Amino acid sequence: MMSKQAGDGGFGVIEVIIAMVLLAIIAAALLPLLWHGVVLSSQQSTTATATRHLNALVEQARANPTCDDLVDLATSPPTVEDGKGIELSVTASLTNAGGAAITQSICDGATPPEAEVLTLTLAVAKPGNSVVAATTALVYVP
Repeated sequence: MMSKQAGDGGFGVIEVIIAMVLLAIIAAALLPLLWHGVVLSSQQSTTATATRHLNALVEQARANPTCDDLVDLATSPPTVEDGKGIELSVTASLTNAGGAAITQSICDGATPPEAEVLTLTLAVAKPGNSVVAATTALVYVP
């Protein structure tokens, strides 16, 4: 008969299987948390893309603040795609200090607007019209 020696101690197969089952249960419990983190990261990426696009449009408007360029930006703002390839739509409006909309016909009129501060309002929305980011900027038109 064989007797146990001092060096024969260790983990048996049953102990190893129990440890693996416990680790699997813990991993399964953490999986929803990890998935939620991935979803939130994706949403934040879309918001960051929209915000960067709005900042670029405002800088573009301030870099070349002519009536014609601002009206072009307000009537046909460029679209942008987020990291997932979803096209985000941009809406824009241009108003004067009194809240009246500035249109191409006003810029082309016999008396174009004199130097004033115009309000450029921009918003980026996902398909389904859920607004991701919005901003309002004052632009001085000399």
